[in-house]
Amino acid sequence: MVEKLRSMWKNELKLQPYSQLFLLRRRLLHTKGHYLPEEKLQVLDKATLDHFRAFVDDWLTSHRFEWLIMGNISLETAKAIAWNFQRRFNTEIKPRSQILSKHDVVDIRIVDLPERQYLYQLDLSLPSEMNSAIVTYFQAAEGLDNRNRVLNQILGNFISEKVFHQLRTNEQLGYIVWGMEFFDQLVHGAAIVVQSSVSHPKFLSERVEACVKLLVSLVDELSDEDFNKQRESVRTYIASKFLNIYNETGTYWLEVETHNYVFDRQDRRLAELDRVTKQDFITYFKNTFLHHRKSIELHAVAEKHRDEYLSHKDSLTRVFESIHSVKSFHRSVGLRRNLEACLLYTSPSPRDRQKSRMPSSA
Repeated sequence: MVEKLRSMWKNELKLQPYSQLFLLRRRLLHTKGHYLPEEKLQVLDKATLDHFRAFVDDWLTSHRFEWLIMGNISLETAKAIAWNFQRRFNTEIKPRSQILSKHDVVDIRIVDLPERQYLYQLDLSLPSEMNSAIVTYFQAAEGLDNRNRVLNQILGNFISEKVFHQLRTNEQLGYIVWGMEFFDQLVHGAAIVVQSSVSHPKFLSERVEACVKLLVSLVDELSDEDFNKQRESVRTYIASKFLNIYNETGTYWLEVETHNYVFDRQDRRLAELDRVTKQDFITYFKNTFLHHRKSIELHAVAEKHRDEYLSHKDSLTRVFESIHSVKSFHRSVGLRRNLEACLLYTSPSPRDRQKSRMPSSA
């Protein structure tokens, strides 16, 4: 078991540079629940059988179960399944276990970036790795607010093609080039990703910044017709049917996990999409990338680029605050507020009533 975990986590150190930066972004922004492979390997090296036995004895001595039961099943049957398991768990499996209230459950909260630009350098460990990479992440609005959600989706749709066209087609910086939106622990954001075998991350950083300036100018020139095309593209995505019950369950589980229980959110977002204007989008875009920029830039430096990277010590035109460790970074910043909501969904929406299959929560 230990060797299987060791092999799996060592393989994470061999992921493509941009994938390693995705793991690093998640580790920097989340206070709990996500760890880098080298952190997990350090703990594994110290773990013993006695540690594992102690963990098993302590496991679920306090707990809170949250359920999402999908399929052709009534609410009464779903609740009976949940309550029957809870009773058996408390009497047979962990008879001395304590049920936690919602307020006692440890939150996994995301870092609230101040209006600054942070920089983290990751030296890639494999000498054979020929690619360096950069991920520039911009943190935006928070919450399950439907207006912010659709505006961020329009933003992601807007930058995707334009970032690819500029940085890959025109400048040919690398094979992997993305502009994308993020929705992470109820916080919206966006990122520009470049993986390159021809340039080091400091050069890529300057090209990403030039691309951001280009995007801002394109937003200023955005016509009503082009905005409507962007909005309709997002509408098609939001209105698309679930591919399978797995995708549907994942969507509804977010409502359970965040204690919001708004199972008709798709309809609400489509309605909100009709209300947002081009000026709403321009304001949201400029707040994210320009007026209230909150960003982390991650550099993965391949060995072949390291000397060139270090020789360009003062080549960055922007002022960054360096991140030296995850712990020191977490101590220096605040956390996004924890969003509270009702505990039980009991009011089927019109959309739920039209479907034969609806979620049940208990």
